Amino acid sequence: MKRLLFLLFLLPFSSFAQNDTVNTYVFPGIQDSIAGTSLILKNNVLFFQKVYSSALNKDGLANALRSFLPTVNSFELSDVTNQTTYQLKGKISNYFVNYRKYGDGNSGVSNLIYFPLNADVLIQIKDGKYRVTISNLIVQQYYESSIINKDNTALESFITKNDRSKIQKNNKSIKTLRYIDNELNFAFDLNSTAKITDNF
Repeated sequence: MKRLLFLLFLLPFSSFAQNDTVNTYVFPGIQDSIAGTSLILKNNVLFFQKVYSSALNKDGLANALRSFLPTVNSFELSDVTNQTTYQLKGKISNYFVNYRKYGDGNSGVSNLIYFPLNADVLIQIKDGKYRVTISNLIVQQYYESSIINKDNTALESFITKNDRSKIQKNNKSIKTLRYIDNELNFAFDLNSTAKITDNF
């Protein structure tokens, strides 16, 4: 009888012990991402999106970006008719990820790192910050030794699973995505002292 009473006494405590009090919020449409990167899988499409900060106001930042963007490797602003004062559109064409500058080079990365990328770029400017969105990431002329034809293929085709609903979490995919993220992150960083300095 004492055991039964003891078990009945512990029952409420054990049921509350299973309650998870951590509230998590997933942004609408976002399916997956890699921690520490700006690469996001949303609506089965992979894209890069990062907000950069600056000490400049909106007009100064727009002028600085117009001067800076021609220095970005393989980037070209779209036709002037598609631009607004605080929103710039452009394209990356035949962009090779410089995997050699990230530690151990090409070991343990996917073969797609050897092929150039094409993408659409949208830059939105506000006071003290700008957001870079790189979408429609296409791996150009990808082929394997068993395939004769070279195809242009969406990046998410290589690194997602379950009908593009999740990013593959194997080491090769994660390392490849980190290389791509580092490269794009550095390429569009206006604060990068390696590219432009006020006093040259």
